[in-house]
Amino acid sequence: MWLTILGPWRGTIYMSLLVTIFSFLIVLSVVVLVHELGHFAVGRWAGARIEEFALGFPPRVWSVRRGETDYSINAVPLGGYCRFAGEDNPDIQNGLASLPRRKRGLILAAGVTMNAVLAIVLFAAVYATGFPTPVPTDGIRIAGVVSGAPADQAGLKPGDIILKIDGTATNDLTVFSATVRSSAGRPVDLLVKRPDGQEATIRVTPRSDPPANEGPMGIVVEPAMIIQSRSYALPQALWLGVKQAGRATLVTFSVPVMILRGLIPADLARPVGPIGISRVVGSAAEAIPSSGFAPIFLTTAYLSMSLAIVNILPLPGLDGGRLLFLAIEWLRGGKRLNPQREAIIHFAGLMLLMGLVVIITYFDIVSPIPTITWGP
Repeated sequence: MWLTILGPWRGTIYMSLLVTIFSFLIVLSVVVLVHELGHFAVGRWAGARIEEFALGFPPRVWSVRRGETDYSINAVPLGGYCRFAGEDNPDIQNGLASLPRRKRGLILAAGVTMNAVLAIVLFAAVYATGFPTPVPTDGIRIAGVVSGAPADQAGLKPGDIILKIDGTATNDLTVFSATVRSSAGRPVDLLVKRPDGQEATIRVTPRSDPPANEGPMGIVVEPAMIIQSRSYALPQALWLGVKQAGRATLVTFSVPVMILRGLIPADLARPVGPIGISRVVGSAAEAIPSSGFAPIFLTTAYLSMSLAIVNILPLPGLDGGRLLFLAIEWLRGGKRLNPQREAIIHFAGLMLLMGLVVIITYFDIVSPIPTITWGP
């Protein structure tokens, strides 16, 4: 009996899990492949010897050798690498460390550059085919309800849209707030549209002396919006793609400042690891039947831009860390740091980053990020 009842539910859970895992691996592979192809292509141009180009981390599943390079697919599908000969040994002929400083810099910067280009292309593709754009609609949307407040007692819920107050249509937040304050102590009738499309009239009595920061009704309101697709000509779409990538970068670097200023809670701005990212990618993939490819394109674009931003940070073990050592070498008049010492620093930095990923993954499990709901 219980197997009969749980059968469809189990099938839905398993299918959703499979979609999440499969879509996450595809998106991650694309983002990583583009990044490593940047290193590979510029490395070839610079004359560097590439020992292995791989998707995933060992153990190796499949490999083929072409010339002096092994092209591999590995068992752990959570990244990839382009391994150059002599990365930390300038004595190896045609090795990475033996190249002129300018060529080494171009190789190191190529990965993040390709990720930024991928993000721009995907943003532009969505703008060209139909970018989800919020458009004002009738009414005022309830974004939050204070527990125990008059609105809560009357049955108002987040997501409800207030169409009328005492028979008068309402679209302006200022006018609505003024009307509610002037009605303190007496009941008002709200015509409300529920998220399922049903309408209901709800009577609420605003408080004359509400607690601080709660308001007479105890609700948080915002303009009601609907999501519509808006398409642009290709040249404009490309420019908007560049702007969107720049906006994503600016927001990323603004988050620490916004946290310090108390503009956003720290727990809502925490980084996410593979599990958190897979949830976002999975929800975007599941939205494809109703919303097209825009959600998965946008998710991939933001992930690619995030990878570019993280990798360019001047931290040991990352491309930005290696570029930092290159800059130090330039400031020292071309005198290099000890290659073995630099290799140890990068390895230690990489281990610390891996530890950070483990911590972030723990919080992804015990405190999952909210699931994104994509509009139809």
